[in-house]
Amino acid sequence: VSSIEAISELDPGQITGPLSSIFRNIIDLLSGDYDYDTTNLAAAPYDWRLPPVVLEERDRYFSSLKATIEELVHFNQKPAI
Repeated sequence: VSSIEAISELDPGQITGPLSSIFRNIIDLLSGDYDYDTTNLAAAPYDWRLPPVVLEERDRYFSSLKATIEELVHFNQKPAI
């Protein structure tokens, strides 16, 4: 899935059971109540099992996240929220 739907729900699994709503409520709130354009919404998934230092050393996670945010701000010509 290559749209906002990819982050709104978790697939069913042993822990989650049926389809689990994760970010659906936040996305609906932003798009409905605040008229936020969800085509400009970016997800930043990470491996929560690892400490931040390992994420940066192994994947350059925070450096990449910073670059993504800066790119989106430049592209949209608006501050990030």
